Amino acid sequence: MTSSRPSPSSPPPTPSPVPLLVSGCADGQVKVWDAASGRLIVTLSDHHRSAEALLVVGNLLITASSDRAVILYNLAPVREAAAAGERLNRAALRPFAKIDPAHETTVYALAWAEGRLLSGGADHKIKVWDLSDPSNIQCVQEIEESYWVKSLAVDPAKPNWVYSASRNHLAKRWSLSTGECLRVFQGHQDEVGALEIATLPAFDPAASQPVAEAIAAGMAATKARREAREAQGDTAEAPESTAEDSAPDAPTESAESAVFLVTGSLDFSLRRFGLDRESEARAKADAEAAALGQGEASEADGEHSVSSFHSDMDDDDLLDDPALQDLQGARFRAMIGDFETGTGAPIKRHCCQR
Repeated sequence: MTSSRPSPSSPPPTPSPVPLLVSGCADGQVKVWDAASGRLIVTLSDHHRSAEALLVVGNLLITASSDRAVILYNLAPVREAAAAGERLNRAALRPFAKIDPAHETTVYALAWAEGRLLSGGADHKIKVWDLSDPSNIQCVQEIEESYWVKSLAVDPAKPNWVYSASRNHLAKRWSLSTGECLRVFQGHQDEVGALEIATLPAFDPAASQPVAEAIAAGMAATKARREAREAQGDTAEAPESTAEDSAPDAPTESAESAVFLVTGSLDFSLRRFGLDRESEARAKADAEAAALGQGEASEADGEHSVSSFHSDMDDDDLLDDPALQDLQGARFRAMIGDFETGTGAPIKRHCCQR
């Protein structure tokens, strides 16, 4: 029996009135849920190692894994089952295409750019795939990074630009036309694991002051607890951040921007970078960044964030801080439901689509 295939080049269909949630687990299972009720609709078990990336485009579900494979599914039967309140057997939703291997090792990232599938992996590569013939998917472009590619994002307004996050502490903008690095975004002190293009309110130092004060108070309390523990002979603590590390970055001329690149890192910080500045000065910086090749950015070359949010608290500090306990309590009071995974494997990725 020939499985049905959504057309990658056709416009996405009218979304189901039932919102879907897709989760990927460390055991390789991918689960699709009714996000409104928390009901499990189908479990997919075609990966044999951890599910690392998920992407939903219309009726197209794309999954990637540390088993090096990228798998494509048609979500139309899932939407029908969700609308009918039914559950699907996994045999009813088989892959209609598979790229195996897509990369030489773990595939960490997926993105979509006008009918083209992008993937990024631990082999230091960003790949562009032509899906026009699902029975013969071809890699049409490779971009060389300097380290693992952990996340990808495409600018909706400029789909020829792709942004990557890497273990080299940097985010970068690439041209899909030339494969060149157009801009380097720096400021993180550890692996950049996630990034997204987002429309956000302009950075307002006055409005952010309460946040900065709360962070400063939490850092002061953390420092006091650490000093008390060290005085008692317990010195096995994480390195202490300085005031400069924890303070929000000063706004730059891009603070009035509405569109940002938002990045998250293992250095416990979130940063946002203005994207809609186009001037002769920035064009010069673009050229300099491109000339750097794989992004060995100097202090003057990289694009710095216009604001950041930073935490240096370890898990014990988070549990000990009364203010953060109140915050956690508010968070749990706001939670209206949960999802039973039915497996002991940790959830690695999730994505929602209405």
